[in-house]
Amino acid sequence: MALRIAARQWESTSDLCCRSRARIQNVLLGGDHNYALERTWCANQKRTLPSLQCVYREERAFLQRAVRFATEERGLRRFLAIGTGLPYVDAVHDPVLTYDSGRVVYVDDDQIVLAHLDLLADKRPEIDAVAGTLLVPGTVLFDDATQRLLAPQDPICLVLCGVLETVKDTDELAAAVQDYTDRLPAGSLVIVSHATVDGLDPQDATDRALAESMREVCKAYADKHAPQRHLRTAEELRHILSGLDLIDPGITYTTGWRPAQSAKARRHAESLFLAAVAVVPETRTLPTDAATSSLGTRR
Repeated sequence: MALRIAARQWESTSDLCCRSRARIQNVLLGGDHNYALERTWCANQKRTLPSLQCVYREERAFLQRAVRFATEERGLRRFLAIGTGLPYVDAVHDPVLTYDSGRVVYVDDDQIVLAHLDLLADKRPEIDAVAGTLLVPGTVLFDDATQRLLAPQDPICLVLCGVLETVKDTDELAAAVQDYTDRLPAGSLVIVSHATVDGLDPQDATDRALAESMREVCKAYADKHAPQRHLRTAEELRHILSGLDLIDPGITYTTGWRPAQSAKARRHAESLFLAAVAVVPETRTLPTDAATSSLGTRR
């Protein structure tokens, strides 16, 4: 409670002229760390897409299942979580820090989120907060907290839920993800989710309306401080994860991803996020048309 009060006091002195994507997510996940302008935005968008809250809760439920898979089935205890939002509802650290050796480094470029993460890190020595940007890997990988996380050279888990759809250029995003995964020890896991309308039938009136509603919601994210959300297909996500080994059931929908489930999951009518967990192999074979690595030029 004291942590939340301190965070609210910080926000009261900050620029609250525009809605925050992190607080929007907090509303949709049923949290209480948000303001009227985010609640109004969500209410408006739920009129466009009535299942919006369910869609985001299913995406967060996938994240929790995937983190438990990483800790319980793969024995991973160190996590690098980029762009996962406010750390209050089903946060990455919740299952990780049940282990004495659990460590989480959170990364974000949202000053509001970073203020909350810094306050959390002050209370929990197992947590660090890094000011960094997904598309500038050097701001993340060369930070002292990340270096400490990687120092043991044991596999870690990279979490990229809630962030890929903020990037428009697919090749640029693929290059950035490659920069991260090239520097992870073999056996590391990558957890990703991505907004989509893939799998909806454009010839079906209900599916077509659902797809259009999701597109409208994605556009509504845009304001003077933030881009709209971008939808991608399973094949585009596969390109972004080039060189990694997908764990069964591969790229599927958040409602259907279960570890070691080899049968292709049926698509739930309201599942509008793709989900995947991949492992960093001993050696990586990159496609010949892969975008040039950008770590050195954008550090």
